[in-house]
Amino acid sequence: MILYGFLFFLAIATFLSFENWRRGIFFLLLVAAVQDPVRKMIPGAPGYLVLSIMPVWFVIFFKSFPFISKYWKSFTIHFSQLSGSIKLFLISLIPASLISATYGPGSWQITIIGLLSYSSLLLGIIFGYMQLEDNNKGIRQILVFYCVVTAVMLIGTPMEYLGMYKGWRALGTSALGMSWIRTTDYGFFVKLISGFYRSPDVMGWHSVTLTMFSVLLSIHSKGTQRYKWLLFAGWGFVGAMLCGRRKMLYMLPIFGFVLTWLFWRVQSNRFQFKKILVIILFAVSAGYGIYQMVGPTSDVETYYFKDPTKDSLERFKQHGFNALAETYRQSGFFGEGLGSATQGVHNLRVARPRTWQEGGLSRVLVELGVPGFLCFILFGLVLIKSLWVLISRRLDKNSTDFVFFGGLFAVMCGNSVSFVVSGQIYGDPFIIIFVSFISGLILSGARMVKEDENDQDTIPVKNFRSLKHQIRLRV
Repeated sequence: MILYGFLFFLAIATFLSFENWRRGIFFLLLVAAVQDPVRKMIPGAPGYLVLSIMPVWFVIFFKSFPFISKYWKSFTIHFSQLSGSIKLFLISLIPASLISATYGPGSWQITIIGLLSYSSLLLGIIFGYMQLEDNNKGIRQILVFYCVVTAVMLIGTPMEYLGMYKGWRALGTSALGMSWIRTTDYGFFVKLISGFYRSPDVMGWHSVTLTMFSVLLSIHSKGTQRYKWLLFAGWGFVGAMLCGRRKMLYMLPIFGFVLTWLFWRVQSNRFQFKKILVIILFAVSAGYGIYQMVGPTSDVETYYFKDPTKDSLERFKQHGFNALAETYRQSGFFGEGLGSATQGVHNLRVARPRTWQEGGLSRVLVELGVPGFLCFILFGLVLIKSLWVLISRRLDKNSTDFVFFGGLFAVMCGNSVSFVVSGQIYGDPFIIIFVSFISGLILSGARMVKEDENDQDTIPVKNFRSLKHQIRLRV
């Protein structure tokens, strides 16, 4: 009965996304939120429900397809180097696809899963670039909707932590036949919490993202609205503490550092910098206060905060350079093929290589080999450069919406570091789509820039027909 109800809801979400593809992002967020508890309440907890967002995603692609050529034309003019790196990266997927498709009968399924993963990364950027029409108001709507939905979903986190409603399959991971325990070097273990989500990693990522988005909304708001978003940020911080995944919680200091440094470096308004710093401190204080109300655990605090720098550097080294070197030694120059290390392929009963890579970079190397890995690195560096040049040189620093563009850049920086340490979470279809979508939202700021005859870096884009005759910004 639950499955039929969910399928009916999914059909409605897909139909409404078909009516308006820009509205599809909200239904994508909603489906991604409810799919995990629904899956756990269905006997057998079918793994295919992880792909529940794909009908909505395909409809967005189908309905927006007639407009892609127009927006891609704009994209290539504003970001010619980035569009070139995307094309090169797509070419690098071809040899990796041939490798994974020829392991044996049915191994083409591995290739398809890999293609879905990497194509979602690239298409997410394009759809984010297309999402906004002629103003930036849509950014706030997306962030508000995500924060409200995620805040409701996180109610399950303290419920599991406090032992409420034991036996309810929607809470925790017992329905999946798993119990997450993390041993430590300090003589104790930490029980990982997932709440309504299917794993502590997924819950931790959503908690941290809620905190970061809420901080941005607090900075952008005034009066009592600001305090409301501070409470949302604190609520997200509690989820990040209870999930037991340090790699998620450590995204927050990276986000805070980049955000404050960005406004110190780019904006001349020092008052804005001080306001941001105070809001971040208040958000952390609110989060720690709510955590104390839920019930503090000295083991959890020790696990997170005892010598975090040493632990972070060790994990960065282990899952970064060391993993890359070992992956190359085992898998060689061309790797194991597209999709061989993508999340979910272990459910396929087909011939495939056994992989162990946890870090995001080592996953790319084992799947795409050295050629694809280098193209991926080039794409990532050009993307970061494009985002930075747009934010630091072209956007209006005094605009009230500048905090969203700068703040989302800080969100991307936190996710980039997390990806190096652990790329498994980015194998989740929704998360890779949404993270890349955020990148596209930032890049769409180039379409909003007004013409300035004294600024050769500024390109008006209201009239797409005249784009060929306007100044080409090579980013």
